[in-house]
This record gives sequence, structure tokens and C-alpha cells, in this order.
Amino acid sequence: MLSITGKAAGVSLNKRFDITIAGEINLDLVLDGIPQIMPVERELLASSCLVTLGSSAAILAHNCAALGVKVGFASMAARDMFGIKALDYLREQGVDLTEARTSDSGAGSGVTVVVNHGAVRHILSYLGTSADSWWTAGLGSDVAGDVCGGGTIATSWVDRAYSFWTGDHSIAIAAGASQDEAVNRRENETLNWRDYAVTSTSWLAWKWRS
Repeated sequence: MLSITGKAAGVSLNKRFDITIAGEINLDLVLDGIPQIMPVERELLASSCLVTLGSSAAILAHNCAALGVKVGFASMAARDMFGIKALDYLREQGVDLTEARTSDSGAGSGVTVVVNHGAVRHILSYLGTSADSWWTAGLGSDVAGDVCGGGTIATSWVDRAYSFWTGDHSIAIAAGASQDEAVNRRENETLNWRDYAVTSTSWLAWKWRS
């Protein structure tokens, strides 16, 4: 297990990338103005609709690149309009997609539909190509079980996402307004911190397992 802290826009590791992120990629479809109780067999009209980049891994890659970090992103995207658009979001931000692959499997792109109802929301997801890899089976529930059981988020992720057999090297990154805040979040953040706002992402603290 390795832990590192660095200024978000000024990290110099003398490598090709400051960080390389591997994970799923998809689009999010965000709808507003639909009542919380949604009757079946009726067309419900939204007041607004937003199509944007989805998946925590892809969003992290996008936002780190926006901070000036050199980012490499490895993923499996479907060869369809949703997959192309999702990759374009990263490409336009300067994320290196050399290790991104496309799939012609019948699964197609994953998509998440977020239906906002003020303070609460419905979240509907289709995994698509994200479910193609055997080593990801059950990973989400394993991480969730650790975190819901009181485990720290970063440690739960790097332990569960690591795979000796496939060579997957897991990484978790925490942001903070100061170096101490970023390190504190990396080492101690649990589910109970979910309402704790980050005022700035000036510093990044990360750990990985290889």
C-alpha cells in the first residue's frame, strides 16, 4: 500500500502521467420536475433534462484533468453514440485515452438516469459494458458492505478493487482545501462524512495498492 499527497495543480512524479485511473465510463441522464411518486403506464414530463458524463471513475479523471493534473484513463466503452460521447467529454478535457478500449458486444453503453425530486431522487442504472469483465462481479456490493459496516471509504476501495490475478492496481483519491484535510479524508473518511462539504480541491491525497 502506497500513500502520496500532492498539490492538485503542481504534482511532479517524473512519470508519463500524474495519475492513471481505470474504471467504467457512461453517461448520466438527469431529469428534474417529475413527482416523487411515479405512477405506471403514464407519460411523466420533466421540466429539464441534462446529459452529462457519468461514473465516478470517469468524473474523477475529468475533474483531475481540469485541475491541471496529467491523467491517463483506462476503460472499456461501447462502440455506440453514448460511448463516443462519454469519451469525448474526457478527450476535450485533455485526458489521455490511449488505454481506453471499445467493445462491439451487444451489451452497449451503460447509462444512469437520475430523477431529481427536490431533496431526494430516484437513480436507475444499466451497466452495459461495465458488466463484461468477470473480475468486477460483486465488487460494488463488497465495497458497499465494507463502507456500510464502518470501514473507511478509501481503504475499502483499494482493498476490494485490487486484483492480483488481473493486475488491477487500485487507487483512491481524496481532495481537500489543505494538505492536512486531504490526508485526513484519505485516511479517515467514512459514510458518516457524507454531508461534510469540501470547500476547495487545492490538494489531492491518494493511496494505491499494487
